[in-house]
Amino acid sequence: IFFYLIVEHRIVGGHDGFEYLYLQYYFLNNVVNGGEIPQWTPFVSHGTIVTWWYIIQCGILQNIYLLAGSLLKGLNFLPLFYIGVFVDELLLLIGVWVLGRRYYSSPLTVFFVCITIMGSCIWMLQPWWNFHFYYAIPLILYLIHRFFDSAQWRYCFAACNLLFIQSLAGLPYFLPATSLAIFLYFLFYSLLNTRQIRQNLSQISFRGPFFITLATTAFSFCALYFIMHFGTDQMMNYNFRSADGTSSLDSFLNYGGQLSLMAFVELLAGVSPALDYNLYIGIICVPLILIGLIFNLQRNFLHIFLTVIILLLFGMGTWLSVVLYYCWPMMGFFRHLPLITPIIKIFLCFLAGFGFEVLLAWADRLSLALLKRLLLAILGASLFVFSIYLWTLSAAYPDNFRFFARLVESMVPRYLPVAERLFHSRDVLTGMLDLACVSSLLASVLFITLAVLRSQRLRLITIYTLLVVNGISIYGYKFSEIYFKTMALNREMYHVTEFQPFSYTARRSGIFKNNNSRKDLLTILPFVTPDILNFSVQMFLGNDMPDNPFRTNFCLRPFDQYLKAYWGQAITDINTKPLGLVSPSDGVLPGFRLPREHAAALKISGVTEDKVQFFSHAESAPSDEMIAMYITDPAYTGDVLFVLSDDDKADQNRKDASVSVHLNRQRLSADERLHLSYQIRRFDANNLEIQVDTGGLASAWLLYSDTWHPFWKATVNSRDTRVYKADLAYKAVKLEKGLNQVHFYFNSSIMSFFHVLLGINSLFWMIMIIGLAGKILVERSIGNQMMDKSVVSISRRAPTTVVEC
Repeated sequence: IFFYLIVEHRIVGGHDGFEYLYLQYYFLNNVVNGGEIPQWTPFVSHGTIVTWWYIIQCGILQNIYLLAGSLLKGLNFLPLFYIGVFVDELLLLIGVWVLGRRYYSSPLTVFFVCITIMGSCIWMLQPWWNFHFYYAIPLILYLIHRFFDSAQWRYCFAACNLLFIQSLAGLPYFLPATSLAIFLYFLFYSLLNTRQIRQNLSQISFRGPFFITLATTAFSFCALYFIMHFGTDQMMNYNFRSADGTSSLDSFLNYGGQLSLMAFVELLAGVSPALDYNLYIGIICVPLILIGLIFNLQRNFLHIFLTVIILLLFGMGTWLSVVLYYCWPMMGFFRHLPLITPIIKIFLCFLAGFGFEVLLAWADRLSLALLKRLLLAILGASLFVFSIYLWTLSAAYPDNFRFFARLVESMVPRYLPVAERLFHSRDVLTGMLDLACVSSLLASVLFITLAVLRSQRLRLITIYTLLVVNGISIYGYKFSEIYFKTMALNREMYHVTEFQPFSYTARRSGIFKNNNSRKDLLTILPFVTPDILNFSVQMFLGNDMPDNPFRTNFCLRPFDQYLKAYWGQAITDINTKPLGLVSPSDGVLPGFRLPREHAAALKISGVTEDKVQFFSHAESAPSDEMIAMYITDPAYTGDVLFVLSDDDKADQNRKDASVSVHLNRQRLSADERLHLSYQIRRFDANNLEIQVDTGGLASAWLLYSDTWHPFWKATVNSRDTRVYKADLAYKAVKLEKGLNQVHFYFNSSIMSFFHVLLGINSLFWMIMIIGLAGKILVERSIGNQMMDKSVVSISRRAPTTVVEC
């Protein structure tokens, strides 16, 4: 699959998968060309911090890439991106294998569960909710089991650290839901195995390793909290969350809708109508789940079944959701209740494995009881009837289109226009339905055959055939999803994903020069629309625009004040978004609009003047409110620079700033602008180096129309200088006489330290993944069992663990 994606130069077709790709590109591209991990982006909202975007893109291999730096120069990013996702899928596969070996006696059952979970792993449009939301959970569960079994704290440490790793490259509010799923799993496991748990707990020693595990785990998640909140005190967030990032109960329950049982139609239909998750796990899994629930006498699946029930109730917005909102730690940060389904899907695959194990046990018996034969016949007949329904649905194209459109609308209504792009073609939708129809028909024949066969050997052959049919069904589905949700790039477009430095643009413009190929890419991707395309796409386009035509959720406080000032709003009002900041719910295209009524706004913002501007003086004002009053006055021409004074700090540069509390209208219309030639010596995410000669001027100031943030620093001729908050939104420095080498830089040594730690931690897990995969491959006992043509009888002994960490 990954070989196909790489060789064909296929790129994800849009939605969040495209955002995940271009975020990784932005960070890695700056490392390759600039030598630093970005902590800032000059392309979004006139400059903003990238704290949150860093968290949601830093996958295991990506963190290692970010330490490799210039070693990757000359390579194309797209293959590196797919190799990183491959490593993540390998982690999921290892976790499923070792956890499955704990539950199932036959490696053939483990193999069945593995191909089912990996075949249903469709991450192209949604790598966060539909992959990173759950990809480490199986291995975490296995490691915690190993901790209880062995009483060795290294397994607990590995489980906690892996939970920390899963919290990266995902949305920050995943942690409450994933931790809830893990807790429910072991809560029910403990209640159903109290004697064993008590015995295991009595063997655990709370000494040195315990405190080391506790300290390192606490440090990891404290570091995660720090990285997530680094510099975000200046952030103004307008995405239906409160100031502290939590959601109200109403938003928690209703944002994105609630889980409907109609969504599980996909388990049999083989068509995924949602953009954010998929549920199809093969045509035989639903019958196998029923067989396992009825005939697995060991009942060693009950804790998984109960976990599924609770998660279903949680996703459906029931009273249980309300209780967990108030009682479960950090659950107030979570929303999108229906999107809990990918975790439910993983547990359903394990439940299907128990049913498959029952079939293997039946194949080893001389004869089957009438009740078992009757159940197999009923399941076969049901699949036959359903195959006829799928065939009818496929033959009536307009009707099935409307059926799936209504299904999407009942899930997440705002995604309906995008989902229609997938189903607009008769060949796309009917092809997927035909595959499910044929698979269902073949499965029905095989189930009925099992019901009538009396030969052990023929039953075993039938089960193998059933496994093959399910594999064809699930991987046919996966390849169709890959084909329709990715797009092959031609040679010209493939160059777009090469590492290349972003060029500095002197002025902000909404016009892409030279038919920017990055912009052209947006026009051909099948799942890109303005209402779902995030404003972070500017980091990929590399175009510094005055406005943002994409979905915009937040901006920095200084720029928020700037917009509100020119839109005539109170700049101190933190509860109301700027009038120029709109969202799809407002009935217009999302983004922010820079007001055009005042000519000074276009000058200051670097639209009609360069983003680097020079002034002979800087007028100091004691408050943001006063600066807002000055720059929005009708008499203000935009040719006077205003900086925010700081009475609490003594600064030598303030002696050169003329203090004025009240300026008359004639003063506001003065022209203190200097027209100096300058050179941009360096430009990347964290740095801007400017060379300018002021000659014999007694006083000169430089304004850079990039949003001010307290973490910005500057040097003039290698000497530290103060960065002033200028014209409400931007930053300015005082220049010296003669030649000036000005260096603006945004680089926190603390953040850089944590970047290195994350890289080392990811390198540890990269070694672990390779080691575990190698150990599984060379395990002779597993290989011999897999080659054995006889079926391993299901014993009542506790399952053994073959592979150890």
